[in-house]
Amino acid sequence: MPRHPAVVWLMAGLLWALAGVLIALRASTPRDGVWVSVFYPRQPQAVVVAADALTLLQPGDLILALDGRPISDWLTDAFLQPTFAPSIWQAGQTIRYHVQRDGSQFEVPITLQAGAFDWPFSRWGAVLFGVAFQLVVAFVFIQRPREEAAAVLFLTAASGASYVFIRSLDVQFVEILNCPRLWLGLISGGVTYTLFFVSCAHLALIFPQRHSVVLRRPRLIPSLYFGSFALVITVGVVQGLGSADIFQWIHAQANLLVLGAGGALAATALFTISNYRTCRDQIKRQQAKWVIFAILLSTVWAVCTYYVPSALERAGLWTWPDDLLTSSYNLAWIVAVTIPIAFAVAILRHRLFDIDVLINRTLVYAALTLFVVGTYVFIVVYLAGIFQASGSLLFSLFATGLVAVLFQPLRERVQHRVNRWMYGERDEPYVVLSRLGQQLESTLSPQAALPTIFTTVAQTVKLT
Repeated sequence: MPRHPAVVWLMAGLLWALAGVLIALRASTPRDGVWVSVFYPRQPQAVVVAADALTLLQPGDLILALDGRPISDWLTDAFLQPTFAPSIWQAGQTIRYHVQRDGSQFEVPITLQAGAFDWPFSRWGAVLFGVAFQLVVAFVFIQRPREEAAAVLFLTAASGASYVFIRSLDVQFVEILNCPRLWLGLISGGVTYTLFFVSCAHLALIFPQRHSVVLRRPRLIPSLYFGSFALVITVGVVQGLGSADIFQWIHAQANLLVLGAGGALAATALFTISNYRTCRDQIKRQQAKWVIFAILLSTVWAVCTYYVPSALERAGLWTWPDDLLTSSYNLAWIVAVTIPIAFAVAILRHRLFDIDVLINRTLVYAALTLFVVGTYVFIVVYLAGIFQASGSLLFSLFATGLVAVLFQPLRERVQHRVNRWMYGERDEPYVVLSRLGQQLESTLSPQAALPTIFTTVAQTVKLT
């Protein structure tokens, strides 16, 4: 990691430029208003319409051919010819799209429009997170330009913000058949995606302190970056040589990046936990608590409000309105803004010691919320489904009454468990004194009395 702040700003500027170039290319390329995905493996050698188009196409339509030529041929030309950009793509030109929908095939004529900055702004939550992450971390880096964690965090935010913009731009159909736009999108997306997750692991190794493994092996961090990119490139080349067509290679690359991201997140979690457990500095432990708390809060929120409903819908167990899922997706990213804020509080050390109370209250009310939602869904959905009384007012009233009766006793029990986990037996002074008395009675020598008192008190009230 470069030590000079100017070098860090330059590296971040290069990452931002990747998204900027893609935006400029979109403004200069004729557009068809058909938002597509080449990663969705619905059918070989077909491109899937991913969002509402400005044309007669619908989400889920499969585009099989363009002007009578298979899509695989167009895409192969775009991959293999560095300057490939079909001359027919001019504003005002009409192109025939061969489309499959619900088992039937037909042609749809589409007239290209002049290039403009066009953005399907359904992922505005992710964009807001990227902007907020970058702004908050930039402020931290300006305040602590020589601190290693601030520099790594700044580049993590730059790569994350750049990827969010690249991903949220989506692609229009004519863009993926344009060689400069296609290759720049794939390369910039892969670079920023990989860099973000590798830098997260790097951050876990140095925050709130340098991990012992880094102290023993100083070359571990450079090897982490070079090894990750070398692995992605090598596997990508091997997959390209063994793939039957371009679509198979793109899908394999997408799976590779997702698998690599999962491995990087697992390593990040292990490094974070290990770094925290081996840290003996109380201030640094409090710094780590802020970040861990924000990450857990964002993760639990996203899983409960977006990923679980999405999984239930895909499994056919629950039907959610598309607008509700989109809102949940964006809201999950808004909650994730707490992560850069937590880093800012931790690095700048502002009111660090308030975090214990915040964690305590969050754990209690998160558990109560899961109980309320789980009980209500179980009674209203599951039991009502068994008795074929879906939508029955009786089940809704029964669920509400049961939650009301059990809420206060459960809150007290959960609060007691959380207090004991965080603070030991501070709420039970009689237990602490009894245990201390027993320890002193068993002490054989006066010299051992003071260490016994110290050890017993520290263990019972969870002092470091």
